[in-house]
Amino acid sequence: MSHRIPLLGGISLIFATTMVLSASTLVLADEDSRPTDRAPSVEEMLREDAARHAEASGEDFENVLKEMAFQDEAAPVITEIVEKFGEGFSMSAYPGDGTLHIYFTGEVPSGATELVAGDPRFILHTNAKLTEHQAAERNLELFTEVSKLKRDGVEAYSAINAATGEVELILSEQLKLPEHLMSADWLSVEVDPSLRNTAEVSINGGDTMVWRNTTSPTCTAGFPAYTNAAEGRARGMLTADHCDNDLSVNGGDNRYNASKFMAHSKGDVQWHKAKPGVTVNTQFRYMWGAHRPVKSHPPLSVGEVVCRMGDTTGNGNNHCPTVKYVQACTTYSNLSYELCELAMTNTWTASAPGDSGGPWFRLNQAFGIHSGTASRDGITRNWFTSSRKAVLNLDLTGMGTG
Repeated sequence: MSHRIPLLGGISLIFATTMVLSASTLVLADEDSRPTDRAPSVEEMLREDAARHAEASGEDFENVLKEMAFQDEAAPVITEIVEKFGEGFSMSAYPGDGTLHIYFTGEVPSGATELVAGDPRFILHTNAKLTEHQAAERNLELFTEVSKLKRDGVEAYSAINAATGEVELILSEQLKLPEHLMSADWLSVEVDPSLRNTAEVSINGGDTMVWRNTTSPTCTAGFPAYTNAAEGRARGMLTADHCDNDLSVNGGDNRYNASKFMAHSKGDVQWHKAKPGVTVNTQFRYMWGAHRPVKSHPPLSVGEVVCRMGDTTGNGNNHCPTVKYVQACTTYSNLSYELCELAMTNTWTASAPGDSGGPWFRLNQAFGIHSGTASRDGITRNWFTSSRKAVLNLDLTGMGTG
């Protein structure tokens, strides 16, 4: 019942979506910026991340370098398109051949055509089936209904193709679905016994998060962000929602409880407000002993190359995987509720409990907040929430050097 949209070179992708709100929310600030390391150049960051991806994936380093350089160049373009033409925006994807495909419902806005200025690397498509918001609603409604029908021990996840409106539902065991779902031409159902969901339960982004007044690590800080003027521009840090709400950083008592949450249908993120007098640096730890400044929070595209940092495993197996789905739903065996609006990678980074909440990034671009690990098709993969969606939905401003 389901088919994928073929792209160049015979590549087929299941597309997903990004949330769209006002552009002003994403303006990065340099307030309270006290980086402790020399800021690496873009070229240094690019070569380092490309080398990690190429070594783990077996791909040619020069090809990876070229693709990642293009993705970094394209990030501000797709950001502007999403912010200006979000009403008709459906999804975007990098097929890995040096192009970015951007889909709209209806016709391509003339302003979007002007933004790409005839650059053949940006390919604009018309008549996508659903907008990103419509896709989010369809996926959530389906997954919520399926979650109510599931027996104990049955795992599930779903991912939506916003261009066709089709949803791929994966179950660890056969489940009797109602007739209106079985007959839906937009739904495909597959049983995958290897499907396993395990939640990882374990001031700079990437720092150790502990229970207050202890040194026992439990999660990882994601990216710094502050509230709007009406809320006093309070500074704090994003991490995973399933982490404890009463956490500190690097020991001691450096935080208040979490006060902003984005969970269940919206992802797996919470925001912790820093105590008065605690400096929140506009940088994140991207590997042991090294930091990068936060530049921006771009929209997340299928095929995006991203890297991860966590307090337990660091960079894990040193792999920077690609994003397979941008919008998917899942359940974790130790949580009683479903999570949606999660991105899923094509491979695993050897993450472990304690890595939850940590940053997903490329160069100095912030892309996600780590959620957990699941197996699909016998392949272990990672899940995370878009950090862009987090700052928008929580009415925060991402702190960075701009």
